[in-house]
Amino acid sequence: MKISQQFAGSYLKAADLPQPRVFAVQSVVMGKMPEGDEKPVLNFAGSDQALVLNKTNATILAELWGDETTAWHGQLVELYATTTSFGGRMVPCIRVRAAQVQTAARQPAPVPQPSAPQPTVPQPTAAPAQQQLPLQPAPAPDYPLDA
Repeated sequence: MKISQQFAGSYLKAADLPQPRVFAVQSVVMGKMPEGDEKPVLNFAGSDQALVLNKTNATILAELWGDETTAWHGQLVELYATTTSFGGRMVPCIRVRAAQVQTAARQPAPVPQPSAPQPTVPQPTAAPAQQQLPLQPAPAPDYPLDA
């Protein structure tokens, strides 16, 4: 058992994501942090935990869905744990990216292209029928053949 996973808080942390997970965005609100400052918080449909957005993650989401956070409602986002350099050492963090299922769903279906006409190979045509003359013996020559 991982003790870090036994005390689930209001906010997701890297230890909560042993595998990447896809969430549907429910809302983005300003939340008061324990330190007293306010930060944007991403709430998810069906989850009791939210993600406090840092500048990196907020910028990525704005690039995906636009600067206006009301447009993020219902979008699918994949969260994954990784590390980043902070204070001269590597620390765990959460990063965001477009969910693969969303990427596939948002791409328009390919427009069926008419199949290219197959090159036609001219088929040999029968030569026009020539009139067949009945075979007749050749006339005898006027000169002797053994001369």
